[in-house]
Amino acid sequence: MSGQSWEDYTRAKILGPLGMKETNFSVADLQKTTDHALPYGWEDKPMGKVKKLDFRNIDAMGPAGSINSSPNEMAKWVTMLLRKGKYEDQTLINPDMHQELFRPRSIASTALDSSYYTFYGLYGLGWFITDYRGHLRHDHGGNIDGFSANVALYPRDSLGIIVLTNMNGTGLPGVVRNYVADRLLGLPTVDWNDKQLSALKKALIAGEEAAQKVQTSRKLDTKPSHALSEYIGKYKNEAYGIIEITASGDTLGGKFNDLELKVSHYHYDIFSANADGANIQFSALSNLKGEIETLEIVLEAGVKPLRFDRFNEAIKSSKNDLEKYVGDYDLMGANIKCFLRGETLFVNVPGQTDYELVPVGPHKFDLKVAKGYQLIFAEEAGKIISATFDQPNGKFTAKRKP
Repeated sequence: MSGQSWEDYTRAKILGPLGMKETNFSVADLQKTTDHALPYGWEDKPMGKVKKLDFRNIDAMGPAGSINSSPNEMAKWVTMLLRKGKYEDQTLINPDMHQELFRPRSIASTALDSSYYTFYGLYGLGWFITDYRGHLRHDHGGNIDGFSANVALYPRDSLGIIVLTNMNGTGLPGVVRNYVADRLLGLPTVDWNDKQLSALKKALIAGEEAAQKVQTSRKLDTKPSHALSEYIGKYKNEAYGIIEITASGDTLGGKFNDLELKVSHYHYDIFSANADGANIQFSALSNLKGEIETLEIVLEAGVKPLRFDRFNEAIKSSKNDLEKYVGDYDLMGANIKCFLRGETLFVNVPGQTDYELVPVGPHKFDLKVAKGYQLIFAEEAGKIISATFDQPNGKFTAKRKP
């Protein structure tokens, strides 16, 4: 719409006019600053040991939470919002648009949470809207790896509160926000720390009970259909990226994009994977050749399982490397021809198209447009003697002609 990246647009329209000079858009830039916080999180589970985390690059979803700032600079932004889009002598947001930001669009919660003194839960354009102990509040929290935050506006009281923490998944920002609000609004004291701890303990108990229910549905004394080594490989979903299954001894592990996975057998060809404390299950599916070909994963309730298809990474091969495969091969009287087109190897089967061959291993090629089909060459005394088509309906060997 603007012809600019969201970073450039935000810098020109918001950060620049507000004088937010140190605010940036990536963890790479954050780490170049002289005074930046380090990310921390629970080692195993909440209430346990704390460990330092790695910075996570989320540039691909940047507008959802990759602005790095400080309370001093964010105070300018909050001041502008409390002044209905104005800052000093500038108007950054049109008054009508400012009003639309905080106009209720949907019901965020139907619970009447008297223990937290909120009366209703609505949602505007990126802001929760609620009544807090008789005071209108607009707020939103956020969490990325190692950091949690909350910003709250009390527009009728000309009050803004910013709480930033370098701890992953903590309720502390909400606790601090409420303590500060109560004092500045002259409200009776509430032990928010105790309330948050009680809520956390209840959540932990509920999580443990849910985990136990998962275990009760587990079929005991089962084993995978394949050796663990046969599950190793890379699997791709065009929207969600790559899952890589690895092994260390007799234990599986892996990565989901840049998330480390701890993989354990659940039952049959179903596995459990733990990523940053979250557990997901996936099933491994075989093709007609009996090879593990697909992983199916449920990432969201009510949505069909996502398919991650196994793929082989192409190996770089020079023209000289490929020339040894060039020639004619006899397949039950049919002439199979392997030839080079530029620096790419092709195979021709009579009556069919020319198939591009993608090198994926020693003497092993995938047929680029035919999933599950491979051409595997055999070598003897330094010479290629045959080519075997490995496909779902069998293996067919063509001997090289003199």
